[in-house]
Amino acid sequence: MSSNNIIVFDDIVPDWLREQSEAVLPHQPITFGQKGFMSTWPNLNDLPWELKAIWCAFNYRRDDVKSKIPLFGKAGNLNLLNVQTNMSTQEHHPDIVAMDEPYDVDGTGKMVYSQKSNWVFYYMIQGDSGMEFYHRDGKTIFETVEFKPGRVVTFPARTLHKELEPKDLSPRFSVSYLFSGLYA
Repeated sequence: MSSNNIIVFDDIVPDWLREQSEAVLPHQPITFGQKGFMSTWPNLNDLPWELKAIWCAFNYRRDDVKSKIPLFGKAGNLNLLNVQTNMSTQEHHPDIVAMDEPYDVDGTGKMVYSQKSNWVFYYMIQGDSGMEFYHRDGKTIFETVEFKPGRVVTFPARTLHKELEPKDLSPRFSVSYLFSGLYA
Protein backbone atom coordinates (compact mmCIF):
# COMPACT_ATOMS: atom_id res chain seq x y z
CA MET A 1 0.00 0.00 0.00
CA SER A 2 1.31 3.47 -0.76
CA SER A 3 -0.27 6.86 -0.41
CA ASN A 4 1.03 10.23 0.68
CA ASN A 5 4.52 8.65 0.80
CA ILE A 6 3.33 6.27 3.55
CA ILE A 7 4.31 2.73 2.53
CA VAL A 8 3.01 -0.31 4.43
CA PHE A 9 4.43 -3.83 4.14
CA ASP A 10 3.38 -6.94 6.05
CA ASP A 11 5.96 -9.31 4.61
CA ILE A 12 9.41 -7.73 4.97
CA VAL A 13 10.55 -9.43 8.18
CA PRO A 14 10.57 -13.26 8.04
CA ASP A 15 8.31 -15.07 10.51
CA TRP A 16 11.19 -16.60 12.49
CA LEU A 17 12.75 -13.15 13.04
CA ARG A 18 9.38 -11.59 13.89
CA GLU A 19 8.79 -14.27 16.54
CA GLN A 20 12.30 -13.87 17.98
CA SER A 21 11.89 -10.08 18.07
CA GLU A 22 8.53 -10.30 19.85
CA ALA A 23 10.06 -12.62 22.47
CA VAL A 24 13.26 -10.64 23.12
CA LEU A 25 13.16 -6.96 22.12
CA PRO A 26 10.45 -5.71 24.51
CA HIS A 27 12.78 -6.78 27.34
CA GLN A 28 15.73 -4.56 26.29
CA PRO A 29 16.85 -1.82 28.70
CA ILE A 30 14.86 1.38 28.13
CA THR A 31 14.80 4.92 29.48
CA PHE A 32 11.96 7.37 30.05
CA GLY A 33 11.51 10.08 27.43
CA GLN A 34 9.10 11.72 24.96
CA LYS A 35 6.12 10.86 27.20
CA GLY A 36 7.02 7.20 26.74
CA PHE A 37 9.96 4.87 27.12
CA MET A 38 12.76 4.52 24.58
CA SER A 39 16.31 3.44 23.89
CA THR A 40 18.81 4.57 21.30
CA TRP A 41 22.28 3.30 20.51
CA PRO A 42 25.05 5.89 19.91
CA ASN A 43 27.16 3.10 18.40
CA LEU A 44 25.15 1.06 15.91
CA ASN A 45 27.61 -1.82 16.34
CA ASP A 46 26.14 -2.28 19.85
CA LEU A 47 22.62 -3.02 18.54
CA PRO A 48 21.11 -6.35 19.64
CA TRP A 49 21.46 -8.86 16.80
CA GLU A 50 17.69 -8.93 16.29
CA LEU A 51 17.67 -5.20 15.47
CA LYS A 52 20.56 -5.67 13.04
CA ALA A 53 18.77 -8.61 11.39
CA ILE A 54 15.53 -6.61 11.00
CA TRP A 55 17.50 -3.80 9.33
CA CYS A 56 19.17 -6.33 7.00
CA ALA A 57 15.76 -7.77 6.04
CA PHE A 58 14.47 -4.28 5.27
CA ASN A 59 17.61 -3.22 3.38
CA TYR A 60 17.41 -6.43 1.34
CA ARG A 61 13.92 -5.36 0.19
CA ARG A 62 14.90 -1.71 -0.50
CA ASP A 63 14.06 -2.00 -4.20
CA ASP A 64 10.50 -3.02 -3.30
CA VAL A 65 10.26 0.11 -1.17
CA LYS A 66 11.80 2.32 -3.85
CA SER A 67 9.40 0.99 -6.49
CA LYS A 68 6.35 2.12 -4.46
CA ILE A 69 7.17 5.78 -5.04
CA PRO A 70 8.19 6.75 -8.61
CA LEU A 71 10.01 9.83 -7.29
CA PHE A 72 12.81 7.63 -5.92
CA GLY A 73 14.16 6.71 -9.32
CA LYS A 74 17.72 5.49 -8.91
CA ALA A 75 18.21 6.32 -5.25
CA GLY A 76 21.42 5.00 -3.77
CA ASN A 77 22.08 2.52 -1.00
CA LEU A 78 20.32 2.92 2.32
CA ASN A 79 22.43 4.30 5.16
CA LEU A 80 21.31 3.59 8.71
CA LEU A 81 21.57 6.73 10.87
CA ASN A 82 19.85 5.83 14.13
CA VAL A 83 17.73 3.15 15.80
CA GLN A 84 15.20 3.83 18.54
CA THR A 85 13.04 1.35 20.41
CA ASN A 86 9.74 2.75 21.66
CA MET A 87 7.59 1.41 24.46
CA SER A 88 4.42 3.15 25.56
CA THR A 89 1.62 2.45 28.00
CA GLN A 90 -1.85 3.91 28.37
CA GLU A 91 -0.44 6.43 30.87
CA HIS A 92 2.81 7.22 29.01
CA HIS A 93 2.75 7.48 25.24
CA PRO A 94 4.38 9.84 22.74
CA ASP A 95 2.70 12.91 21.36
CA ILE A 96 2.97 14.05 17.73
CA VAL A 97 6.59 13.96 16.57
CA ALA A 98 8.71 14.21 13.45
CA MET A 99 12.07 12.47 13.41
CA ASP A 100 13.60 14.94 10.95
CA GLU A 101 12.99 18.66 10.79
CA PRO A 102 11.81 19.87 7.36
CA TYR A 103 14.44 22.59 7.33
CA ASP A 104 17.91 22.97 5.88
CA VAL A 105 20.48 25.74 5.80
CA ASP A 106 20.99 27.77 2.64
CA GLY A 107 24.34 29.12 1.42
CA THR A 108 24.15 32.10 3.80
CA GLY A 109 23.38 29.98 6.88
CA LYS A 110 19.69 30.93 6.94
CA MET A 111 17.16 28.22 7.88
CA VAL A 112 14.91 27.43 4.90
CA TYR A 113 12.20 24.85 4.26
CA SER A 114 13.61 21.79 2.59
CA GLN A 115 11.98 19.23 0.35
CA LYS A 116 14.67 16.69 1.34
CA SER A 117 14.03 14.22 4.10
CA ASN A 118 15.62 11.18 5.63
CA TRP A 119 13.24 8.25 6.00
CA VAL A 120 11.86 6.13 8.83
CA PHE A 121 11.38 2.39 8.80
CA TYR A 122 8.91 1.81 11.64
CA TYR A 123 8.50 -1.80 12.75
CA MET A 124 5.47 -2.82 14.86
CA ILE A 125 6.32 -5.56 17.36
CA GLN A 126 3.76 -5.65 20.18
CA GLY A 127 0.51 -3.80 20.76
CA ASP A 128 -3.01 -3.21 19.58
CA SER A 129 -2.98 0.40 18.40
CA GLY A 130 -1.74 1.88 15.15
CA MET A 131 -0.43 5.28 14.23
CA GLU A 132 -1.69 8.50 12.68
CA PHE A 133 -0.01 10.83 10.21
CA TYR A 134 -0.66 14.59 10.22
CA HIS A 135 -0.31 17.52 7.86
CA ARG A 136 2.21 20.18 8.92
CA ASP A 137 -0.51 21.99 10.92
CA GLY A 138 -0.30 19.15 13.47
CA LYS A 139 -4.09 18.89 13.62
CA THR A 140 -5.30 17.38 10.36
CA ILE A 141 -4.89 13.61 10.05
CA PHE A 142 -4.21 12.48 6.49
CA GLU A 143 -3.65 8.77 7.11
CA THR A 144 -4.10 6.13 9.81
CA VAL A 145 -2.28 2.80 9.78
CA GLU A 146 -3.68 -0.02 11.90
CA PHE A 147 -1.44 -2.11 14.14
CA LYS A 148 -0.39 -5.56 12.99
CA PRO A 149 2.52 -7.51 14.50
CA GLY A 150 5.41 -7.51 12.04
CA ARG A 151 4.00 -4.60 10.01
CA VAL A 152 6.52 -2.19 8.53
CA VAL A 153 5.55 1.43 7.86
CA THR A 154 8.01 3.53 5.88
CA PHE A 155 7.64 7.29 5.55
CA PRO A 156 9.63 10.55 5.20
CA ALA A 157 11.13 11.36 8.60
CA ARG A 158 9.83 14.94 8.46
CA THR A 159 6.24 13.62 8.50
CA LEU A 160 4.37 14.42 11.69
CA HIS A 161 3.11 11.20 13.23
CA LYS A 162 1.83 9.78 16.48
CA GLU A 163 1.68 6.30 17.96
CA LEU A 164 -1.84 5.82 19.25
CA GLU A 165 -2.47 5.06 22.90
CA PRO A 166 -2.60 1.32 23.64
CA LYS A 167 -6.18 0.03 23.88
CA ASP A 168 -6.11 -3.24 25.83
CA LEU A 169 -2.62 -4.62 25.19
CA SER A 170 -0.07 -2.62 27.15
CA PRO A 171 2.77 -1.95 26.78
CA ARG A 172 3.03 -1.19 23.09
CA PHE A 173 6.49 -1.82 21.57
CA SER A 174 7.99 -0.74 18.24
CA VAL A 175 11.33 0.06 16.64
CA SER A 176 12.15 3.07 14.45
CA TYR A 177 15.09 3.07 12.04
CA LEU A 178 16.15 6.49 10.71
CA PHE A 179 17.94 6.16 7.39
CA SER A 180 19.01 8.07 4.31
CA GLY A 181 19.31 7.01 0.68
CA LEU A 182 15.72 7.68 -0.35
CA TYR A 183 14.51 11.20 -0.96
CA ALA A 184 11.01 12.59 -0.96
